[in-house]
Amino acid sequence: MLIFVLLFFNFAFSKGYFSFSPNVLHYNPIFRGQKVHGKFLIKNTSDQTLSIQHLHSTCGCLSLQVTPRSVFAPGEEGELNFDWDSSLFSGPTDLSFTLETSEPQTYTLRMSGLVVSEIELDPPLVYLDEKTAFPIKIPVKIKKSAKGKAVDIKSFESSQPWIRTEIQKDKLFIVVDKPDMRGSFQESVTLKTNSIYLPDMSLPIVGKIPPALTKNITHLELGPVRAGQHLTKEVILETLPHLVSSPGSVSLLWKTSLLKDPLKYSYSFYKKQKNTLVLKLDIDIPSTWNQSQNIPLSGEFIIKTSDPTPLTLPFFGILGEPL
Repeated sequence: MLIFVLLFFNFAFSKGYFSFSPNVLHYNPIFRGQKVHGKFLIKNTSDQTLSIQHLHSTCGCLSLQVTPRSVFAPGEEGELNFDWDSSLFSGPTDLSFTLETSEPQTYTLRMSGLVVSEIELDPPLVYLDEKTAFPIKIPVKIKKSAKGKAVDIKSFESSQPWIRTEIQKDKLFIVVDKPDMRGSFQESVTLKTNSIYLPDMSLPIVGKIPPALTKNITHLELGPVRAGQHLTKEVILETLPHLVSSPGSVSLLWKTSLLKDPLKYSYSFYKKQKNTLVLKLDIDIPSTWNQSQNIPLSGEFIIKTSDPTPLTLPFFGILGEPL
């Protein structure tokens, strides 16, 4: 049951021409997800017509409205009504309302309370760093609040197929298989409950998955080249022990529109040492380029492996005088 306490001061909270009752509202407990409606009584205690011109709150989760109207004749009373969504709150909460009026001064009212969860998760968030070895099984304790109605978990929903859930007694296990993506991510597991306040409870799962392969250079420099020239370039690729990736194919993305024929290339992989691969590129400059000179060359080698994210290797050069 929601219990609220009103602190009355017989409209004593009046630093100017407006008085308010109460100036603080206390709620205890508030169940997370509960929609709270409250009001403050307003009175114009002056002999002038006054108006409330602007309303501000410390949270966008609050909606505010002055009724019946924002202009008050001498002695007229009204209400400041608010609606608050507690879904994103937990624990002691203190919110304030600021009223700007036709007077030189402003007024501040407060609402406070204790937000409790019908179900608490420990940890409340799962973080996976770059050193995480997959698959991983993470225990999450489920604690049900002794306050209010007993809440049961009906089902689970995951935002990704590589995130699974297992339940054993009062403990939830988050199982993260090898992700099919790389980089930073923000995913979640949603607990479907029979709560009337928060039927869908989210457990955030965040982190960063590094690429399984990293290269020892940011780009490949071809330098000045001539038509008919042959080049051999090697790129060292390092694999993470817990994200083993095997070599696949290398394709070319040609970006030099002034030359219709792209450069010719072949490739091979060989293992240099543990967790280290070497990509060998044999590049042939087409002889058909012998009529061109001083043309900037650019493109990308796309290195595909068993890792879901391909590795991009940009290259640059310039076509010089023909042989």
